[in-house]
Amino acid sequence: MSGGSYYNLKCHRDGTIIKKQICLACLGRPEAIKSGGNFPPTAAELHAAKAKENPTGAGTLIAYMTKGRFDNQTLNKLIVTWIIRQSLPWLRVEDLHLRVAFDFAIQTSAIHSRTWAASHARQLYLEQHTQVLRAINASKSKISLVSDVWTTKGSHKAFIGMSACYITQDWKYVCQHLAIKYISWHHNGKYLASPFANTTDSGSNNFTMAKGVASILRKVDLTYWDVQDNHHQCVCHVIALILGAGLKALKLLNKMIRPEREEQWFPTLETVNEEDEGEIEVVGDIQADIVEVLEDLGLSDQEVDPDDAEKGSAEPGWEWNAGDDDSVECDVTGMGFTLKKIDYICRRIASPPQKQAEWKLWATKQPHPIKGLIGGYGIQGNIALNSRQRAWEGRRVIKQLLDNKDNRCAQGQAVGGHFFKSYEISAKEWEEVRQLNVVLKYFLDLTKQFEGDGPYLTHVLYQYVRVLENLAKQKTAAALSSLTPMFDPMIKVTNKYLNLAINCHTVILATFLHPAWRMMLFNTRFKTHVTRITERVQETFKDREILINSLKPKTPAKATQSDPDGDAGSQSDSDGGQFNFYPQNLQAVVVNTKLEHYNNGDFPLDKDGCVLSWWKLHSKDFPILGSLARDYLACPASSATVERTFSAAAQVCVSGRSGMIARTIERCISSHMCLQNDVKMGGVFQDCQEVLDAAHKNPKFASYAPKKPTKQPKPKKEKN
Repeated sequence: MSGGSYYNLKCHRDGTIIKKQICLACLGRPEAIKSGGNFPPTAAELHAAKAKENPTGAGTLIAYMTKGRFDNQTLNKLIVTWIIRQSLPWLRVEDLHLRVAFDFAIQTSAIHSRTWAASHARQLYLEQHTQVLRAINASKSKISLVSDVWTTKGSHKAFIGMSACYITQDWKYVCQHLAIKYISWHHNGKYLASPFANTTDSGSNNFTMAKGVASILRKVDLTYWDVQDNHHQCVCHVIALILGAGLKALKLLNKMIRPEREEQWFPTLETVNEEDEGEIEVVGDIQADIVEVLEDLGLSDQEVDPDDAEKGSAEPGWEWNAGDDDSVECDVTGMGFTLKKIDYICRRIASPPQKQAEWKLWATKQPHPIKGLIGGYGIQGNIALNSRQRAWEGRRVIKQLLDNKDNRCAQGQAVGGHFFKSYEISAKEWEEVRQLNVVLKYFLDLTKQFEGDGPYLTHVLYQYVRVLENLAKQKTAAALSSLTPMFDPMIKVTNKYLNLAINCHTVILATFLHPAWRMMLFNTRFKTHVTRITERVQETFKDREILINSLKPKTPAKATQSDPDGDAGSQSDSDGGQFNFYPQNLQAVVVNTKLEHYNNGDFPLDKDGCVLSWWKLHSKDFPILGSLARDYLACPASSATVERTFSAAAQVCVSGRSGMIARTIERCISSHMCLQNDVKMGGVFQDCQEVLDAAHKNPKFASYAPKKPTKQPKPKKEKN
């Protein structure tokens, strides 16, 4: 009997549920049961049992009766949270079609004005900020401050972001947005009173921002923060510096921006600026916003040679940071010229549809599948790596296309008139491109490992050692090639930041508190620093032990009975010293048995294991070290969490919202980040939180709920 026919018989016997409708079981089923038949429960019985387990669930009569009457204030506050979460302007609440849609759903609904929405957004910000501080205080542990500045050269805007990372009492890692400061200034810099605004993206590595934060803490409550000892560099930025030093040594070609075609006027509509919350102006005639296009644009589809590309003009106030790119010239015989040829060929093949079709035709004749080429202007590093990797995989197809074009080219034609400019790529050049891709992919995967939220500072020293070993192997493999000049500068920069990390108190403690490392990593790789690190660990352990003991309630001393025979010490004979076989050695080194038990104990954990789960299980065995672990393992390895705040700031500060004041921008960004991080709403917005909590439990919204990010698989190791 086939599976399909058996399913039909089963549905006829037991019934089924099709499109949320219950199909009843066979009418002769009760007679069959009386005759001794043993059947599973029907679909109707299963549905009734499920409803009985949850009598107040969605779709039941109790849920319908207890839902409560419609509250128009709750509806408007839900709209406010939706606008902030989606980074939309306040003008959306005054949209005609939005109001018509809500009025059609519930005739008693009334959407309030944008002024009302902006005023309640302030209350939402204050309540969420209170919730964040309350959660930090409830953790009863130290926090790690992550701060960074985002701006561009010549820009009129800057953002100073700050996040707090801590570990809860249940050993869960939390990274929460704390604050953001929006600064708008002119070229004279008169609004740059704060020292933060003078820093750049490298401020996290030259102690400029850290010193500014330390000065503010000192002004508030005289708290002294040792910047040189407790501040560690952003690992992702260090990786970029290491890779940048190597690429600069290769003298690669400057980044190419999109090509400029014919300069023709293109009509654009003026954006509607958002005014301050307290001022509302009546919109004038709608016909004034309509632009009638009468002029022919004259756009042509003429193909543009990539070498004829020019740098596009940026918007005023957001100029590109060219930096040192203008001073670096491409070497006509090295790797820079090879990449120039590959990028040129990729863009020429990926641009016209005819070449794309020809690429697909020859790609199908290869023994293995080949993806299409990627051509772009000013593309990011990861996309450029993917583009050159695809070019290397399809190098045989590229060679075939170059040969076809050479055969079609007339004799005596100039090189500039050739479709590919007579570029040729040898087998040696392709091998050098493959080696460069291996190096770039290694650093790209390493950056991805440190961009997440978690106790990744424990792997900084380990990864620095791995980087040095990998660079040494790559240098040996790339001997006598054009890649040789890039490795010495990279090794030099790596050693520089490795020296800074091994002298950082925070990095040392975080590495020591990882059960996979403890002191073994220092004993094997950093032998010259073992004595200093051991003393630092013991000193920190004693300070924390004194602090924990001081917080314990003092117990009264027990009363001892007086000795009727007097002082026992006075009755001891003077010759008793010869029987003291274990005298106290005042010169002996005092060994901390608790630290020794942690260092030498058999507590296996892989280097990629969950360190927080390990400490949750063993914190009772090592209470003092567990207290230190909650403080130092909370330190992130990079400032990626603040960069997510900057991405939210870019969404809020779009071109059509230039009328917002600085304080409103800060509140919108902070509220947006709190909502994204699932900070519970309270106070005036408590009813909104209850509605959202009920929606998360309702299966009707299960497919629309945001999915939790899954852990990415580890990248495969590249074979040299």
